[in-house]
Amino acid sequence: MEKVEVESLYYLSDEEIKGIIRENLKISADAVFFGDCALLLRDDGTVEYIMDDGKQKRILKGIDLVKKIVSGKKHAAMLTVNKRVIAIGNNDHGQCDVGKWENVTDLFAGPYSTIAVIDNKESVFTGTLKEVKAVETVSAPQPKPARAVTSISAGENITLMTYSDGTVSGTGDNKYGQLYVKNWTNIREVAAGNFCSVGLRENGTVITAGNNIGGQCDTQSWTDIVAIAAGFYHTVGLKRNGTVLAVGRNNDGQCNVGSWTNIRMISARHLHTVGLRSNGTVVATGYNNAGQCNVGGWTDIVSISAGRFNTFGVKRNGTVVAVGDNYRDRCNVEGWRDIIAVSAGDYHTVGLRRNGTVVAVGYNNDGQCNVQGWKNIIAVSAGSYHTVGLQSDGTILVVGNSSTKK
Repeated sequence: MEKVEVESLYYLSDEEIKGIIRENLKISADAVFFGDCALLLRDDGTVEYIMDDGKQKRILKGIDLVKKIVSGKKHAAMLTVNKRVIAIGNNDHGQCDVGKWENVTDLFAGPYSTIAVIDNKESVFTGTLKEVKAVETVSAPQPKPARAVTSISAGENITLMTYSDGTVSGTGDNKYGQLYVKNWTNIREVAAGNFCSVGLRENGTVITAGNNIGGQCDTQSWTDIVAIAAGFYHTVGLKRNGTVLAVGRNNDGQCNVGSWTNIRMISARHLHTVGLRSNGTVVATGYNNAGQCNVGGWTDIVSISAGRFNTFGVKRNGTVVAVGDNYRDRCNVEGWRDIIAVSAGDYHTVGLRRNGTVVAVGYNNDGQCNVQGWKNIIAVSAGSYHTVGLQSDGTILVVGNSSTKK
């Protein structure tokens, strides 16, 4: 069979799609397009999610490394190195229902379907291979926000938001100037610490605002940074080469990250710092009064979150493990399934499911765990007493109380 380009799959008939499956055609591409979105597969196996004709860009987090991406009309699917599939986008025909597939060796997409080859022998698909007829009347499209939110971070008593134009805004306590971020530009990610706000620029440098207790804002010399995290009085940066930098108070060794290598994700909260290695193992340093740094035996981890005296890890199979203090039952996550990311607040924990819904456990006196009705969520962040969710259309949801607790 003649080689078919990825983009042209949209125009293939049912028989042609089935023919591709039978021939086990190998298709490779650096980028795919669906609707007004795109997925860019980077050289390191991470995926950049590009939305609204390139106006919004963010790295997909909480997923394993990806080796192939395909797209239909309004959905896209990713084949990971662990032979599982992740799908995003429109699911009106079930084309994104791929969460249970395993041992996938190749992946394809029709206009309204996702097709996988299992163990190089058999094929499975979800969605519809039938022609979808246009209806006579359709609802008018909802206008997109002029400035959609692309990343969020909930801190001690503030919330930070990055927008599609690279600017930042914040709400909450500004006692130490931690919300003086309105002049920041070209920001791709934010981290809210204790009286300190941290921003990662597109060029890999880091900017801060707020109280510089212990030197937590001394990031001016940092370069080639790909991710940031903020603890109680310390700031952490992940470099492109997998090493880690940290500044700020180090009374409990929370900044002792100089020997870490092959790190692909970092998290900091209160007095400890956690790093996820490329091989799925985890390292931690800092205050360990409740065993929150006892992560040496963890394996197959794809995402991490450091909380207040506890640490959480999302396993490759979508379950969650936890160590540390279980005050208010905030570590009762053993029943969670299909989780792709977790965020730990001071006394509550939030999990993002693969289908865009959210679960939460722990202290709920301020309603910070009232996330049962949330849908289409692509990122979550737990603050001290509030929870923030980012929806796929760039809007945010908030529950709880962001005021300072005494």
